[in-house]
Amino acid sequence: MQYWALFAAATAAAVAVTAIAILLWRQSRSGRLRRALRLRRQRLRALAKAAKCARRAKHVLSRLQARSATIAPNRLVEAEGSYQDCRRLAEIAADQLLVAENQLRKIIVEEFPPGRHEALRQRYRLLDAPAKKPFSFDGTG
Repeated sequence: MQYWALFAAATAAAVAVTAIAILLWRQSRSGRLRRALRLRRQRLRALAKAAKCARRAKHVLSRLQARSATIAPNRLVEAEGSYQDCRRLAEIAADQLLVAENQLRKIIVEEFPPGRHEALRQRYRLLDAPAKKPFSFDGTG
């Protein structure tokens, strides 16, 4: 094998070209959309996990409260703290999901033509505006 240097250089060049192609593909609009969708799926899973934790902690707390006469007070306080922690984690996960969905909406609006906006929103089940309102002056929130 006389041309080992050419073979090594060709291998290194192929690796470099592949790395550049992957980088450009990730920075494309479809790559950014896929990354945002992956983040949204992760946030959905985290929300489901936190909600399950909160339901389980609430069930444990209600069972302990039903037997409060025979349960040590520190166990009841501990269960209540666990429920509060899980509930707050669920709230944080819900907020993170809202942020991920807003980022997804932003990518759809900025990167894709207006004719495809509605189709993409329906495809990925995005509402036009988030349903959660933190505050309003009309007395409803």
